[in-house]
Amino acid sequence: YSSDPELAQEEIRARLASQARLFQVLRGDVPLERALRAELSAALFGPIGREVARALGLEEFIIQYDFEQPLQLRIGKLLISNLYVTLTSEFGVIPRYIWSLEYRLSPNTQISFSVDNQQRFDLLYVVKYRF
Repeated sequence: YSSDPELAQEEIRARLASQARLFQVLRGDVPLERALRAELSAALFGPIGREVARALGLEEFIIQYDFEQPLQLRIGKLLISNLYVTLTSEFGVIPRYIWSLEYRLSPNTQISFSVDNQQRFDLLYVVKYRF
């Protein structure tokens, strides 16, 4: 992606995601209140997360907050070409920590193996369709 004026890739993606949420609200797919909470969270924590990720050499450092859901932190790092590791922490009543190893076959396709602190294992084949 590119922009004029020049913006970081993460900022471009964040702005596109914001527009996508608006279309979801207009179509009735997502309640307005939920979309507003997502926008508020992105506005408050998005720039901070991007700066922390940049400072620590990470591909992502995402803080998600919703009044109805527990605070969530996702940290991601590209290990080698197409091999990505993430740690997702959910700070609810019972904290959950999910380690994932993702192999990205293409920008829209990945294989993922996850394990969490509750002894749950997941093996996923993910295909993303963007519209």
